[in-house]
Amino acid sequence: MIYSTNCISFYTMRFASLSTVQKYLQRTIADATEGVMFLERTNRLLAGLGNPQNALKVLHVAGTSGKGSTVKIAASLLESHGLTVGMTVSPHLYNVTERVQINGISITEEDFCRSLERVAVVADEMEQEAIGTPSHFEITAALAFLVFADHGVDYAVIETGLGGRWDATNCITRPDKVGLITHIGFDHMHILGETLPEIAGEKAGIIQEGNHIFVTEQGEEILNVLRSAAHKKDATCHIVSTPENITYDESGTAGMISDVQYSTSLIGEHQAANVALALTAVQYIAKRDGVKWDRYAARDALMKIQIPCRFSISQYRDKTVVCDGAHNPQKVQALIKTFANVFPEKNAHIIFAAKHKKDTNSMLESLSILTDRITFPKISVDEQDFSITMHDPVELAQKAQSHGFTSAKEASSISHALKKIPNDVEIVLVCGSLYLASQAYLLCGGSDV
Repeated sequence: MIYSTNCISFYTMRFASLSTVQKYLQRTIADATEGVMFLERTNRLLAGLGNPQNALKVLHVAGTSGKGSTVKIAASLLESHGLTVGMTVSPHLYNVTERVQINGISITEEDFCRSLERVAVVADEMEQEAIGTPSHFEITAALAFLVFADHGVDYAVIETGLGGRWDATNCITRPDKVGLITHIGFDHMHILGETLPEIAGEKAGIIQEGNHIFVTEQGEEILNVLRSAAHKKDATCHIVSTPENITYDESGTAGMISDVQYSTSLIGEHQAANVALALTAVQYIAKRDGVKWDRYAARDALMKIQIPCRFSISQYRDKTVVCDGAHNPQKVQALIKTFANVFPEKNAHIIFAAKHKKDTNSMLESLSILTDRITFPKISVDEQDFSITMHDPVELAQKAQSHGFTSAKEASSISHALKKIPNDVEIVLVCGSLYLASQAYLLCGGSDV
């Protein structure tokens, strides 16, 4: 689906299609170690566009695990109250327009192309300056702010790309910004730091003067960093308790949040925590801004949420297939717990791929609890925000054998991997990379966003 408005119907000559958009963005792939330059370039880019982000009421979401789900949950809850809500998504799974959505629907290719033309004019000016050309993520983030301001959304729910402090989305400095910080764990350690307090400090960088910040309950060494960061900015930090009496199966998850029973179509204990975080923040916003809270509308919205590749259950021939984008040790641990509870004692087979620099040893060691059979397909990936290099399937197969997998094979593609699943396998788990999971999801009949 696409979101369209009554705008002038024309494509620019420069960006006449998404193929021309992709070629333009491909030349602006960033070096993930650039740090401060992400934010400096974005601020310069947005200034050239008239600072559209300053016109928006924003919910800003950071964290290691659960960001994408929390963004979608918060946006859905706001939409259920009759509000117009902009939402950013990264990375995109199938189409770059997914990155900019209004009320859960991607903007049209025409709107994307026309808005990119405006952003590119400023980006071209920057190319001649010392600050240099903005990156893929910086350009699409600026484009989202521009589109949301043009359409006059009531709220924008914005997901950080990497970290927080120097992230391109951290140009949002209004005191009425509401921050949401999900579970923090080990990922991108070569950039964010080697310890949990260091990583938490980078995530805490989204906190601005006077903000209200909502944080998922987690380890004290993390919470202390976030509380301290909020105190320094005269911001208010709210710790959101883990829901009680959580139950889940393949139809969804239920739990008690502030003494009220809620259910969601999303599956897993970790999703209950994401719901609690988003729900608490949106209830605060509703009270602050005079939006009448409708518990029944909220409950209905939570049951209708669908997010591709978050424990998505589908079929491939006679096999049940679970596609999940878990790509770091913390996410894989949550996935394993969910999988073992929803599909206990099933004869399983894993299909796995991962980006270079991911902690594949930890992930493979954890996954060996579920089965001793695994396949590593070769997958092609379009580079998006950063240069992407996938782990070599041959090397992964060798690693897997050292972690207890008795059958560790390579495959030429995800399609080949699915076709070669042994007959006695009852269920297939596809994980390790959101790019891998999204390709499998489409092959198994899942729809794009």
